[in-house]
Amino acid sequence: MKKIIGLLMSVIFIVSMLHTPQVQANSNQKDINDIREYVEKNVPKLVKKLSKLQNKTTSLEEIQKVIDQYYKKNPSPDAMNDPSINLKDVFPEKAKEAQPGDKFVINEFISNQKQVDQDGRLLEFNIQNGKVNVFVGDTGEIVILQQKTEEENKELSKIQTSQITMAAASGPRITSIESTTGIGYSAAGGKMYTLQAEGQFSYTGSDVNVYYGDGYWQRHLWGSTLSISDRGMGKSKKYNTGGYTYAEVYSRLYVEAQYGFRWAGITMNSNTVEAYVGSTVTGNLYGGLTTR
Repeated sequence: MKKIIGLLMSVIFIVSMLHTPQVQANSNQKDINDIREYVEKNVPKLVKKLSKLQNKTTSLEEIQKVIDQYYKKNPSPDAMNDPSINLKDVFPEKAKEAQPGDKFVINEFISNQKQVDQDGRLLEFNIQNGKVNVFVGDTGEIVILQQKTEEENKELSKIQTSQITMAAASGPRITSIESTTGIGYSAAGGKMYTLQAEGQFSYTGSDVNVYYGDGYWQRHLWGSTLSISDRGMGKSKKYNTGGYTYAEVYSRLYVEAQYGFRWAGITMNSNTVEAYVGSTVTGNLYGGLTTR
């Protein structure tokens, strides 16, 4: 079931391009200073706005509304649209490059941030049947990760008998529908794209299978310059590792950006982004967002 959710991964973008001639670089110095001042001023202000939602049950839509309204009232300087300005010019001490083959798991990144966050830039929100984590990077990028239980169990009679182990003494059981949604914003507050995966699983205690899977992605206005290839929405996979069996549903995109993009503080030019949900043989659900 596809859900249009006006909202990714989940992934995060900012203008980053090589220098043009030195004369132009010098003429851009004021713009570079303006961009840095804008970002450094807006990060703590946006965090303060978002933190007001933490004392109540909220929603992904309400969180995005706060972000969108904030940047509508505090628009970025025109210089942020100038492709001749390099991210390294604005934040030379923070523009860390990704290495080929690097893998970034946003769940792990968020977990690590909880241990070291000193400025309150990682916020966790309670929503109905789930949670949302929002990370506001010190260079302005925003990562949103939502994990949510969509609905109660479906009728067992709907399962195809070929998908389950009928010989299990207790019979197969069905999980709730679990979803992972990733959303990425640029440092200018522009939403780039949304990626979602959702799935439901049958399990017996000794085996697990995908019962239902779906996925969704959407390019937003600020992602119009990206080259995005759909590599599969709501696809199923099953694997064994370390003696344990897992089943997963994933949605996958390949993204290329002419000017580079930010992912949890890392600058990259291209990558594969994946949202996923999965289950163990005992029905324990998990999900996440990753890129490589």
